[in-house]
Amino acid sequence: MGLLIVLGVWGQGLRPVYAQDASEKQLSGLSTGLKSLMHRYGAPGLAVAAIVDGKIVFSEGFGYENIKGDRPITAESLFGIGSIVKTFTSALIGTLLDDGLINLGGRPGDYIAGLAFGDAGLERDLRIRNLLSQTSGLSEMVGSYVVFPESTQVLLAPRFAHFGSTCRVGDCWAYNNVNFVLLDMVAESLTKQSKSELLMKRLLAPAGMSHSVTSTASFLASPHAATGYGLVGEQMVPVAYEEFFGEHVYATAPDMARWLALWSNRGVVGGRQVISETYVRQALSMQAIDDGAPPSPDDAHVYLFGYGYGWHVKSMDGYYTVSHGGNENGFSAHVLYSPSKRVGVVALTNQQNSLLPNIVTDHVIHRLLNLPAKDLASYPIRVGQVDPILSAQDARLSILRDDPLTVSPLALVGVYQAPGYGVLHVAFTDGHLTLTTPLAKFALRHDGGNRFRLGVTAPLPAGMNVSFFVATFKESEKGGESISINLSPTPVIFTRIARR
Repeated sequence: MGLLIVLGVWGQGLRPVYAQDASEKQLSGLSTGLKSLMHRYGAPGLAVAAIVDGKIVFSEGFGYENIKGDRPITAESLFGIGSIVKTFTSALIGTLLDDGLINLGGRPGDYIAGLAFGDAGLERDLRIRNLLSQTSGLSEMVGSYVVFPESTQVLLAPRFAHFGSTCRVGDCWAYNNVNFVLLDMVAESLTKQSKSELLMKRLLAPAGMSHSVTSTASFLASPHAATGYGLVGEQMVPVAYEEFFGEHVYATAPDMARWLALWSNRGVVGGRQVISETYVRQALSMQAIDDGAPPSPDDAHVYLFGYGYGWHVKSMDGYYTVSHGGNENGFSAHVLYSPSKRVGVVALTNQQNSLLPNIVTDHVIHRLLNLPAKDLASYPIRVGQVDPILSAQDARLSILRDDPLTVSPLALVGVYQAPGYGVLHVAFTDGHLTLTTPLAKFALRHDGGNRFRLGVTAPLPAGMNVSFFVATFKESEKGGESISINLSPTPVIFTRIARR
């Protein structure tokens, strides 16, 4: 990829940690392979940890927390873990269930004041278990709560009345972040505490995850926070850190291994039952089938994909495995665990849109399960591009001669609004149109006719592919009166409510 990458291991004289048993032989020479994978991917940093029978048997880091190479990855290096946080949300709901504060058959509206849905079937049939298993049938609302965030998740409740369903509750499976946003809202409404507080008190502290944090502010204040990077062209560039509703988890590799150990030990840590064994079993069971088709000829050892409560489930090489991946601005992560063999692995990297963590966990789990090792060179290299930052010249309005604007850019200026979303502002300054939402200010780049692509002139604080979105001004006799933006499967119409 044209990158100069330097490799390192745990700093301060620490060496890789191995258990003195059969796993030492299984993992012998592992570091060399992991260095090779990281080098092939051009990743700034990589942290890996593995467990056997609830104990950490391997813990090592490579590379650096920043591209400058002056902060080596250590056992205290913090990474964003993206959607792996769903496993924490699941466990949090499990603790509330254990305390008798909630039940899986309860309706979300039983716990969240002012919550109503724009579909009678959702009002009647939606249950907590459907949110956990991603079988709610809820519409995808990410364009609403990401582009138009509220100060707290609970304030999103009135928006659900503007969204319908995609299928009957329980009839289909779809990975949808809004399911877990609703679960966060339930937990915060019930306890009157923030998710950040709940995660720390109920899960991280009891699990012994003493180096991990549950707020973006704590992460950014830490001297061990890894810098997140994304690939633009052939260069790794720093990206903005995301701000999360209800806060988030930023973890070290050893702490994530402790998280896997909690599940491996049936919810027990140090003699304390943090999560009930009953809930652990439910969460790790296949509650819904994602893909039950026969295995493909080129990947015959992996099949029967499903979902538990916050965990992906599949059959791999004859073993029942649970896993979850995570991707956010600047970071990618993956955890993989075999409940029957009680072995698991976590991989964290400060490289966005990267398959590296998945490849690392696959490579390590094959060793832990005594399966034939794959040729490292056979693994693919997949690192998705992130949206580049526009220069002032790039952002300047360019009218395509063969498909020009039908109105003056000034006729598009104004304040626009869409129910269930929010208000956006369109302005024309310094030769280009801008569209401002509570999330960020976007540059509008002419794409022909009255269509514009979104662009950014500063790092965007959210994991979204900006270039995917198209804003189309719908004109009447008086000019642009509305904007259609593909923030959902059905384009969202923002109507102009004021001119400026």
